[in-house]
Amino acid sequence: RQHFAGQVHIAVLGGQNRLVQWQGIAAADSREELLNQARLSATHVDVTADDIRALFRWARAQSFVDSDRLLLAGFSIGAIVGSVAAIREEPSLLGTTLVLGAGSPAEVMAYCNRIAGQSREAAKQRLGLDQAQYLEVMREAFDELDWVKQGVRSAEPERYLLIDAARDDCMPEFARDELWRGLGRPERFTLRGTHHGAFLSMTLVGLDYSNRKIIDFIDRRLASVPRELHPHPRGTGVRCVGPLFGCACLPVLRAVDVAGIVNGGPLGAPAAVAWTATIW
Repeated sequence: RQHFAGQVHIAVLGGQNRLVQWQGIAAADSREELLNQARLSATHVDVTADDIRALFRWARAQSFVDSDRLLLAGFSIGAIVGSVAAIREEPSLLGTTLVLGAGSPAEVMAYCNRIAGQSREAAKQRLGLDQAQYLEVMREAFDELDWVKQGVRSAEPERYLLIDAARDDCMPEFARDELWRGLGRPERFTLRGTHHGAFLSMTLVGLDYSNRKIIDFIDRRLASVPRELHPHPRGTGVRCVGPLFGCACLPVLRAVDVAGIVNGGPLGAPAAVAWTATIW
């Protein structure tokens, strides 16, 4: 807030339930039921991406928001959702930061560890599937969301910042590279840690490394467009919990406290920034 003078409108998007139906996937008693649970999960991702777009439509209609200065940030699966929303919105968003996300959601479903791995192994054992067969089901469910595989490409890579982790045990390297290529090879910083360990780069333990990269990116993007010259109310930092699936987590709240403030300037309408995070 000190860096950006506190003039901002922030929405931290969250909800009550998980995006992915991990319990349903683990308990599936047939390939058809496994596919149904995976498709329901893909629908959640799709609907959440459209919810984000609806928020931006609302923001553009507000007289106190500069519609040319809208930004989006997503973290983990929120970065997967954020990439879907951002590519659908391009070029109307000034900037999008995707942290610890990936493209190729089917591959993420098939290789992510922790709760994803537990549910996957339970389903494979219950149904007698090998890894290739499980991946085939995930592709059948998620490929409609895989804009990279569909050949969609960003024409403006300067609008994106990617932060990923070299030892990410949830987002496969192949899927992370697919996202980077699909966005036109934008600026990218790769951390050394695992998926969860890399979030420390957004705290004092990690010297706020990722926060500083995000702040620098926001600065540069805001400098690329002129400010609207009319009075405006002082920006707010209110968290808005809407109908999205998932919830904001502690590292994201920390990021908002440190980096999620966009300055419109004393004579300019403040920008709006939406921070999205969801839980697996």
